[in-house]
Amino acid sequence: MKAYFRYGKGDRVVTGTKGRTAASGDESKPNLFDFEQDLLRCWHVCDDLKTLARAMLDNPGSMSKDEVANIIIGLDVLYDYQFRQLIDDFEMLVEQEKFQ
Repeated sequence: MKAYFRYGKGDRVVTGTKGRTAASGDESKPNLFDFEQDLLRCWHVCDDLKTLARAMLDNPGSMSKDEVANIIIGLDVLYDYQFRQLIDDFEMLVEQEKFQ
């Protein structure tokens, strides 16, 4: 299995050992199992926000407004990437007629 990174629609660089399963034939193409896993992974945004809220409530004043803002901005960038990746995979699966 290999990881992939996208810089624009359809652009991929394959590296590492995460992501597409060997059963998919072409490791750079998504399959339904991988799509489902990516979809579930996007729910981590809720856990991350709860962790941030807990940290702020348990230790008031432990983080400055700038630190909290930087964390939120980082989460925004991270999850924007993950949701874009999810949509790209969905579009590719539709093109491959995998939803029938």
